[in-house]
Amino acid sequence: FGAIRDFGAAAATSAATQCATPATDQAQLATSLQTLATLLAQGDASAADLLPGLGDAFARGPARALFLKLREQVDDYNFDDAQASLAALQAGLQLSAEDA
Repeated sequence: FGAIRDFGAAAATSAATQCATPATDQAQLATSLQTLATLLAQGDASAADLLPGLGDAFARGPARALFLKLREQVDDYNFDDAQASLAALQAGLQLSAEDA
Protein backbone atom coordinates (compact mmCIF):
# COMPACT_ATOMS: atom_id res chain seq x y z
CA PHE A 1 0.00 0.00 0.00
CA GLY A 2 2.99 2.26 0.46
CA ALA A 3 3.53 2.36 -3.32
CA ILE A 4 -0.07 3.47 -3.86
CA ARG A 5 0.31 6.20 -1.24
CA ASP A 6 3.58 7.35 -2.88
CA PHE A 7 1.90 7.36 -6.30
CA GLY A 8 -0.99 9.42 -4.92
CA ALA A 9 1.40 11.95 -3.40
CA ALA A 10 3.34 12.15 -6.66
CA ALA A 11 0.12 12.63 -8.64
CA ALA A 12 -1.01 15.41 -6.29
CA THR A 13 2.36 17.13 -6.60
CA SER A 14 2.25 16.79 -10.38
CA ALA A 15 -1.27 18.23 -10.52
CA ALA A 16 -0.24 21.18 -8.37
CA THR A 17 2.76 21.79 -10.60
CA GLN A 18 0.63 21.63 -13.74
CA CYS A 19 -1.79 24.15 -12.25
CA ALA A 20 1.06 26.56 -11.51
CA THR A 21 2.84 26.06 -14.82
CA PRO A 22 0.57 28.05 -17.19
CA ALA A 23 0.94 31.27 -15.20
CA THR A 24 4.68 30.76 -14.93
CA ASP A 25 4.92 29.97 -18.63
CA GLN A 26 2.87 33.06 -19.47
CA ALA A 27 5.15 35.23 -17.34
CA GLN A 28 8.27 33.75 -18.94
CA LEU A 29 6.76 34.17 -22.39
CA ALA A 30 5.87 37.80 -21.68
CA THR A 31 9.42 38.47 -20.47
CA SER A 32 10.94 36.82 -23.55
CA LEU A 33 8.64 38.77 -25.88
CA GLN A 34 9.54 42.04 -24.14
CA THR A 35 13.24 41.23 -24.53
CA LEU A 36 12.64 40.46 -28.20
CA ALA A 37 10.81 43.77 -28.62
CA THR A 38 13.76 45.63 -27.08
CA LEU A 39 16.27 43.90 -29.34
CA LEU A 40 14.16 44.58 -32.43
CA ALA A 41 13.81 48.25 -31.50
CA GLN A 42 17.60 48.45 -31.21
CA GLY A 43 18.10 46.67 -34.53
CA ASP A 44 20.05 43.99 -32.69
CA ALA A 45 20.56 40.84 -34.79
CA SER A 46 20.76 38.74 -31.63
CA ALA A 47 16.94 38.91 -31.63
CA ALA A 48 17.16 35.83 -33.86
CA ASP A 49 18.69 33.91 -30.95
CA LEU A 50 15.45 34.20 -28.96
CA LEU A 51 13.16 32.81 -31.65
CA PRO A 52 13.92 29.08 -31.27
CA GLY A 53 12.89 29.27 -27.61
CA LEU A 54 9.59 30.90 -28.51
CA GLY A 55 8.56 28.48 -31.25
CA ASP A 56 6.71 26.07 -28.96
CA ALA A 57 4.48 28.85 -27.64
CA PHE A 58 3.25 29.52 -31.17
CA ALA A 59 3.35 25.98 -32.59
CA ARG A 60 -0.43 25.76 -33.01
CA GLY A 61 -3.35 27.98 -33.68
CA PRO A 62 -3.72 31.21 -35.56
CA ALA A 63 -0.56 32.72 -34.08
CA ARG A 64 1.62 30.14 -35.84
CA ALA A 65 1.50 31.88 -39.23
CA LEU A 66 2.29 35.22 -37.64
CA PHE A 67 5.20 33.74 -35.69
CA LEU A 68 6.61 32.20 -38.86
CA LYS A 69 6.31 35.58 -40.56
CA LEU A 70 8.09 37.22 -37.61
CA ARG A 71 10.89 34.66 -37.81
CA GLU A 72 11.31 35.29 -41.53
CA GLN A 73 11.40 39.06 -40.99
CA VAL A 74 14.07 38.73 -38.30
CA ASP A 75 16.09 36.37 -40.48
CA ASP A 76 15.91 39.00 -43.25
CA TYR A 77 16.95 41.78 -40.82
CA ASN A 78 13.60 43.48 -41.46
CA PHE A 79 13.28 44.68 -37.88
CA ASP A 80 10.62 47.35 -38.51
CA ASP A 81 8.14 44.84 -39.93
CA ALA A 82 9.19 42.32 -37.27
CA GLN A 83 8.23 44.83 -34.59
CA ALA A 84 4.75 45.10 -36.10
CA SER A 85 4.38 41.31 -36.25
CA LEU A 86 5.55 40.99 -32.66
CA ALA A 87 3.05 43.62 -31.54
CA ALA A 88 0.27 41.64 -33.25
CA LEU A 89 1.41 38.45 -31.50
CA GLN A 90 1.47 40.21 -28.15
CA ALA A 91 -2.01 41.65 -28.76
CA GLY A 92 -3.29 38.17 -29.61
CA LEU A 93 -1.85 36.82 -26.36
CA GLN A 94 -3.59 39.56 -24.40
CA LEU A 95 -6.93 38.65 -25.99
CA SER A 96 -6.52 34.93 -25.31
CA ALA A 97 -5.49 35.62 -21.70
CA GLU A 98 -8.61 37.73 -21.18
CA ASP A 99 -10.79 34.97 -22.66
CA ALA A 100 -9.43 32.40 -20.21
